[in-house]
Amino acid sequence: MKLGGEFNEYSCLVSNAKDLIDRKLLKIEGLAPNEKFLGIIKGTGWDIGIGQNFEEEAVINYMDLKIPGAEMAFEGHEKFLRIGKLNGKRVILISKVHANENPTDPNIVFGLRIVIDAIRDRLSCLLLTNGVGSLCGEMGEIKAENESTIYDANGNPIGGGLFEEIFGPTLANKKGNPISPGTLSNQIERHSKFSTTGLTETIEGTAWSISKSSNLCVPSHTLTKVDDRGRIIDALAELIRGKKKQDVFAGDVAVVTNFLTLSLSGASPLAAGEFIDPMAFLQGKKEKFAMNAKLTEMATGIVKKHQDGKCSQVNYFFVKGPQFESSLDKAVARLMGGDVIAMSFIPELCISTLFEIPVFCLVLVTNPMISDGHTHEGNVDMGKEKAPLLWEILNDMITEID
Repeated sequence: MKLGGEFNEYSCLVSNAKDLIDRKLLKIEGLAPNEKFLGIIKGTGWDIGIGQNFEEEAVINYMDLKIPGAEMAFEGHEKFLRIGKLNGKRVILISKVHANENPTDPNIVFGLRIVIDAIRDRLSCLLLTNGVGSLCGEMGEIKAENESTIYDANGNPIGGGLFEEIFGPTLANKKGNPISPGTLSNQIERHSKFSTTGLTETIEGTAWSISKSSNLCVPSHTLTKVDDRGRIIDALAELIRGKKKQDVFAGDVAVVTNFLTLSLSGASPLAAGEFIDPMAFLQGKKEKFAMNAKLTEMATGIVKKHQDGKCSQVNYFFVKGPQFESSLDKAVARLMGGDVIAMSFIPELCISTLFEIPVFCLVLVTNPMISDGHTHEGNVDMGKEKAPLLWEILNDMITEID
């Protein structure tokens, strides 16, 4: 779909959609000509309370707006623009169009952009809601032939490098002297029991042991306890994220404050030359975008009120889907600083940034880091279970927004 030029397919679709929406707005009783709406993009679970409390005044099928992807609808993902009120406040409910919904249609990435472009002059701000997967908690046990996890060319355990800088030296010689200085030397000095027999034995009270193959001291549990794989990945990821990891688990609600766009290729709703900085926009780095930071802080406070004082501000990792992520995908996303992972939000954020629509994002964690089987039905079930909590949060938020 060509976006440049005065009369092109994209601009015609936006113009036609805007005309149809404007005609619907004119029929709404008591609506002022320039009255603004809160826009809400509905995600898994968030739509339930909205649907139960929404006073609908107009509805438009995406098919009538000729939106790419309008024909793709399934549970939790309808394709309608709904106009009405929540708590007496004017609201436009916007259905998502995911870039993965029709792989044969190259224009589908512009579906949601057309909708938002057609109504952007009527939006006071845009709330993005979503169901996401957790990148926190246990990751499972790493399999190893012996206690050692790092080897040289001859098959002997070795140390050094970034791993050593973070966790201390990984080796000592068979006399018990550390190969390099650090925490291990202190551990050895405190303990007299230090076996150099052919068996693997633990230094009493420490996490270190003798390797059968080389009589070198190596970490005996660093990568064998169920929870340690995630702990090590999180420690490395802190170098990237610049802050402590935010733990969020299935059933939690969180606010998005940062994200990774490395996997956005093929799902971006932007065209050549549309250079934007969505992170600076979301975080309100510039004075004219300060409302975004205020919306995020407001949302954080309201979630804390309804979630026992807890609301993590998380890093969001985008994947196009529609297949769910493998355990390796999640490990890589976690290593890169992600707290949650899902298939939307970043395209919508890019659109909001391009049109300078104030924006903030709330997510419900619908599935854990590791599970016996991830399904869309499981996500929907978690959304249904948490729907009352999500509505309480939204209810307060709608009241709070000017």
